[in-house]
Amino acid sequence: MVFFAESLHGVLRGVLRGVLTQHGTANVLPQWGEPAITVAAIIALALVNARGTTWGGGLQLIVTTIKVVSLVGIAVLPFVAMFIAVGGDTSPSTERLQPLWPDDVRAIDWKRFGAAMIGIWWAYHGWMNIAPVAEEVRNPGRNIPLALIAGTLTVMALYVSANVAYYLVVPREVMTTEGKTTPVAAIFCLRLLGNVGLTVASAAIMTSVFGALNGNLLVGPRVLYAMGRDRLAPAVLARLHPNYRTPVAAEVTLAAWSILLVVGVALLVQYPLPVLSFAGMELDANVEAGTDAFDVLTDYAMFGSFSFETLAVATLFAFRRRYPPGLADVPYRCPLYPWLPLGYIVFMGAILANYFLTKQAASYFAVGFIAVGGVVYLLAFAGRAVGPVDCD
Repeated sequence: MVFFAESLHGVLRGVLRGVLTQHGTANVLPQWGEPAITVAAIIALALVNARGTTWGGGLQLIVTTIKVVSLVGIAVLPFVAMFIAVGGDTSPSTERLQPLWPDDVRAIDWKRFGAAMIGIWWAYHGWMNIAPVAEEVRNPGRNIPLALIAGTLTVMALYVSANVAYYLVVPREVMTTEGKTTPVAAIFCLRLLGNVGLTVASAAIMTSVFGALNGNLLVGPRVLYAMGRDRLAPAVLARLHPNYRTPVAAEVTLAAWSILLVVGVALLVQYPLPVLSFAGMELDANVEAGTDAFDVLTDYAMFGSFSFETLAVATLFAFRRRYPPGLADVPYRCPLYPWLPLGYIVFMGAILANYFLTKQAASYFAVGFIAVGGVVYLLAFAGRAVGPVDCD
């Protein structure tokens, strides 16, 4: 959601470009403007989803439609530019796609490759979000696998097509320099459509991340609700609103935690913490100058996601041992077992290991957060009977 506020700021800068130039500034919002917008958007979407699944789902359909149309537009725009013969440095060229493969594989910096995979995986993150709402899906044994496969393949086609379009228009060196502070989609539209394109791209990005947050606030509380119902979390999380029949307590909890993270990172930017020493290493939890708050939150969020999603996939081996195929009736299938889940675990394990090499401070602090959560869970819930509880 931090990216939503940054994109909105980009739209405002584009609309008010002339006024900003006259006043000699590049910013519309004050220092705490973007965090304030982020918090307001989280609260607004939490209220929408607490109002009812139909509201949240309807908003998600609208935003997703806009996102898909935007990505398709980006994918075809270079070919339109080729057709009308746009000239100069902005002219799309297939030469910018070269080289398709490095001349010397040994020259690849695998640490940086692993670090780059974090951002790539973030783009596809959410592929598993159908699972927490499985109880609300008709014929889940058939429809959930179809949704996972069709949804993931569709997203891959859209994102890969958009990235090919970026490379046709934006030179690689521009991506690595200007791309540090400006989304590549915005640079792409600026080169082809001018300042109007920059504003349109920022608006499209803003809408996209708005939809991502809405999806998380639609699905995330269902996980907390299920945990509360099964006595794995405070039972209050399993309470439903008497009129809207939504897990309103879980909605409030997730929104409050999200706001705490946003405000926490904003405070780290303004008020640096002392550097800690651990095992001969200096762990600096502060945000480096010029580092985007979105990148900081992404590093922490993806570390936890990689860890627990990899553990979730690893449970397939335990289920197969406990419920052997042919001897037990299990409601799931796993094609290419054991190689498919094993490959996933090895690949994600390598990315996690690379985290400790390239993002040491974020890794150790993330482990600390997880450890604190584990201690709290043991103190509060260890030894409790697990099973459904009626908190309606």
